[in-house]
Order: sequence, then C-alpha cells, then structure tokens
Amino acid sequence: SESATSRELKAVDSENAKNLQADNWRLMQLYKSTADPAHPFHKFGTGNLSTLRDRPEDVVGLELRATPGGDVALKLRPQHRAPVSVRESLVAFHRTHYSANAMRLVVVGREDLDTLQAWVVPLFSKVPNIDRLPPVWGTLPYGPAQLGRELKVVPVRDLRTLSVWWALPPLRPLYRSKPHRILSHLLGHEGEGSLLSLLKSKGWCDALSAGETNSNSDFALFEVQMDLSPQGDAHVDEILPLIFQYLTMLRASAPLPRWVFDECAAIGEMGFRFKDVDEPQDAACGYAQALQLLPPQEVLSAGYLYEEYDPAAIEAMLHRLTPEACCVTHASRSCAGVATQREPWYGTAHRCAPIEPAALARWATDAPHPALRL
Repeated sequence: SESATSRELKAVDSENAKNLQADNWRLMQLYKSTADPAHPFHKFGTGNLSTLRDRPEDVVGLELRATPGGDVALKLRPQHRAPVSVRESLVAFHRTHYSANAMRLVVVGREDLDTLQAWVVPLFSKVPNIDRLPPVWGTLPYGPAQLGRELKVVPVRDLRTLSVWWALPPLRPLYRSKPHRILSHLLGHEGEGSLLSLLKSKGWCDALSAGETNSNSDFALFEVQMDLSPQGDAHVDEILPLIFQYLTMLRASAPLPRWVFDECAAIGEMGFRFKDVDEPQDAACGYAQALQLLPPQEVLSAGYLYEEYDPAAIEAMLHRLTPEACCVTHASRSCAGVATQREPWYGTAHRCAPIEPAALARWATDAPHPALRL
C-alpha cells in the first residue's frame, strides 16, 4: 500500500541518517562513488528520502571529472525522466525478481526435521517460480580509468589507516582452494620476516590485516589495511613501497611451498571442529547466502576447510596484486589540508588523484627489503 511504502521510505532514510557519521560507511560509499559510473557498484548504496521520495524521477549518478590539477572531482549528475511512482516501481521489481528458483531457504530450530518441514512447506510452497536467473554484470567495478588512484580522506573519528586494495574477479568459486585466504594469511602474518614485523620495528604500524572486504557473484575487493602510528602517518610514502616489496617477494617464491597451504588447512580444520555455536538468526542468514553458491552438504564446512591445493590459483592472484591495478586510501586528519573535495552522499572530505607514474614504476621494480621473507 502507499502507506506501507511511505513507512518503509522513512525507515530507509532513518537507517541512512544513522550511518552518516560512521567512517566505515563513509569510506565504502567513497569506494563506490569513485568506481566506474557505468557499473552498478557505483550507485548510492542505501538511498534516502531525497532519492526515493522527493525526486525518484531523477536517475541520479555521479560524474567523475578531472580538475586542472589532475585530481578527480565527484559531481551529482541527475538525468530527468517522466515522474514515477515508487510503489509501482517496487511492485514491478517484486514481479520481475521474486522467484522461488532464485531463493534459498534455511530454517533453524530445536524441533525435529519433520516438524520444521511441516511448518515450512505450507508457508513457502506458494512462492511463484518464474524461472528468473539472478542478474550478472560480468565486469569489474574499476576499469583502467579508475585504477592507480590515491584517496586522501578526512575521517570523523581520530584514526589513521592506510589501505591498498584491488578489484578482482569473483573469489567464491575458489572456495575449495581459497588462494585469497592463503595470501591473507601471509600478508597478515605477525612473526619474523613479515611485513608487520618490519613496520613495527620502524614504529610505523600498530596492526595489519588483509583479505576480501566485499565479495559477491561478480567481483571481490581484496585489501591490505593497517592502523598507523603517529610516526607511520608521516611516512606513508615509505610504507607503500614495502607492501609491494612483500608481494614481489611472494611472487619470486612461487610456487609457494606446500607447507603454507598445509598450515592454513590445519588452522581452518581446527576452526571448524571447535567453532562456537552460531546465533540462530546469523546461522540462517549466513547459510542461506552460502546456498546460492554451494551444494547443501558443504554449506557448514566450506568457509573453513581447504580441500584443494592449487598453487596456480595462488600465483594467478598474486599477479593481479600489482601497483598499476591498485587503489590507495590514506584516512587521517592529517589529510585535511589537501582534502578539498566532498563526496556527495555522505559529505566525506577527500582528495582523489592519480598516483604518480614514477611511484607506480618504483613499486613494481623495487627489490624486496632484506628483512622480508616467508
């Protein structure tokens, strides 16, 4: 009904307002806003009353313009069309995409399986099946024009982070071999010879993590993120080459020794055997999502177990983690002096500019620091 639609619009706007000062939401929308404008990832992620109620007839996008100084400026780009009814659009979307063949159902309860099935079948058997396949975009959200950029961001909280990230083809089909998890394990290692150990010895970094930060059926983002010390915040230009030197060392070590895979597999198996009991709601949501990709018999274990040793997949991913294919994000209040742009949806102060070609070339050719090793 129109009244129900109005209530939901207000709920969406309230949810969006709650997140406006949250740095993680602000950063993710900045990643989206600087993506390829032709890709759906580029769109405003949540919506608000302005986009959903006041001007739904505007197809609002962002235009990326190069300034005379070489920075990349973001500007709202409305494209007007005939007035639309939000409710009619919702009904049309439901009619087009609401199909049983595209859905997965998970029920968690204390009752026996026969009882759960008896409850579920009458409720869900009437869901129509129009044989609708999920949409697939088929391209990455960052093309050559969006790569090789650095974002200088002013956060709301007093934090200092440095991230290097890449857009990759979907990682979900690699759930048996998990090359991304193996590289996350190595990049996030804290012992002697690790990237973090070297950075800590210089007093530049307090913590480091690596892994996929956004994963779906079309693409994944893989990110190396570190919490900088005040000293490290002043040495970003010296930290960035060390990240790529570590990756160069890993590529030179390929194929990686079997013990790296075995170590990850042992940790994964232990995590599966001794995992905590999930909250029912979390379990139902997580397993339903997993069923979109996995056979039912692997849903519980696929997130933990390493079942295939695939050095070629690890090497292929390593060769994607290059300077020219990356983007860099430095978030710190020290960026305030250069962050003259505003992200339109959250108002995040930032600067988006190409990384100097000389820096990219140096990162690609530097010999690894002697302290970096497996």
